Amino acid sequence: HVRFIDYEYSSYNYQAFDIGNHFNEFAGMAELDYGLYPSREMQMDWLEEYLKAYKLFTKKTEEVSQRELETLYVQVNKFALASHFFWGFWALIQAKYSSIDFDFLGYVFLLVVTRESVCVMTTSNLWWMLCKLGAIICQPGTNSSTENGVARPVTITTFAG
Repeated sequence: HVRFIDYEYSSYNYQAFDIGNHFNEFAGMAELDYGLYPSREMQMDWLEEYLKAYKLFTKKTEEVSQRELETLYVQVNKFALASHFFWGFWALIQAKYSSIDFDFLGYVFLLVVTRESVCVMTTSNLWWMLCKLGAIICQPGTNSSTENGVARPVTITTFAG
């Protein structure tokens, strides 16, 4: 049996985006715990099994080279950042228009600001833009980035991965 869920959010994506998004979802949603994000070892095992199945289905072989595995690993982890960016903007839009009782602005800050108030930015500064946009939209006291109506400072760091 096949059951489709969240069909309205389905779209054609890059293979690595979908896998990166899948790995991101290990951390949860309302209360993110990036300690649950799969380790490199777990990702490599998962990706190897994925590539074996993919190649068996498309090329009638199961052989996966280390280079193919490493390439997909790098792509997946870059697209995991793109997934955060995509869902961050989605949450900003939902915060403005959705009638669902969910703290969308808080979710944006969970995506981009850790407990230590560290914002991760990619080389193209997309994360920085999302942090700034979220700070502009958020009202004081409505999310974890403010304390007593005053915005906490955000430290920018680069992603090494």
